[in-house]
Amino acid sequence: MNLRLRYLHEVASDQAQVDFWEVIADNLIDDRLALTRLGDAVGATPVSLHCVGFDLGGVDPLESTYVKAIARLVETLRPVRVSDHLCWQRLDGEHFADLLPLPYSDKLIDHVADRINRVQDALGRQLSVENLSYYVQFAGSTLTEVDVLNALVRRTGCGLLVDLANIEVNEANLGIQADAFLASIDLDAVTELHLAGPEQVGDGLVDTHGGTPSMRQLRWAGELRHVPACYERDTNLPSTLREAARPLERLRAARSSSPR
Repeated sequence: MNLRLRYLHEVASDQAQVDFWEVIADNLIDDRLALTRLGDAVGATPVSLHCVGFDLGGVDPLESTYVKAIARLVETLRPVRVSDHLCWQRLDGEHFADLLPLPYSDKLIDHVADRINRVQDALGRQLSVENLSYYVQFAGSTLTEVDVLNALVRRTGCGLLVDLANIEVNEANLGIQADAFLASIDLDAVTELHLAGPEQVGDGLVDTHGGTPSMRQLRWAGELRHVPACYERDTNLPSTLREAARPLERLRAARSSSPR
């Protein structure tokens, strides 16, 4: 489950029986108190470090201060995984508070592979790359997102973080078949799954992380029961950790009832 800092005070006294906690790395970079409290709260429970700032698809130079800050967190937390998204976020030094889509092509693979390799070298470990929810497609794309992700695995040895909510959102809004995505992805490279609750807006879905995962996501997670899974909740937050963690019961049930 992803661990919002507002719940830190509850973790030590009311563990939600999680296999690991996923934390947003960017929330810890400039907050030593939160980092200390996190370490004290989670104890021996593994941590997965989820980043939202490497700008893997951007054309600005990699931000060295950010890379070094994440490297320090990795050294401190010794996370079981480190991840970020296949997206771009900066241009001419200006940071956009969103994860923006890319035109999928061989040229993009060359560009992103180089940046992933440099990040992995700086961290001294594998980076897992997450598929994106997006609301526009580029006419100039000559490949699919799955093509690019699989190629990046071959070129860099990176892992893949498969966000089941994102593929559900992209199917609803853009007609990109979710089952075909999962059938095509390199499952041997998948290090983690994300489940989340998108919300209906008009005729489409928006990836708000504001609700509970669909039955379809739970079915997929059951079929991929060997892969660690994280339930994300970022908006419409319940008042307590215990309430926020209730969807974990449905996830465990889906995984226990799925054929091996």
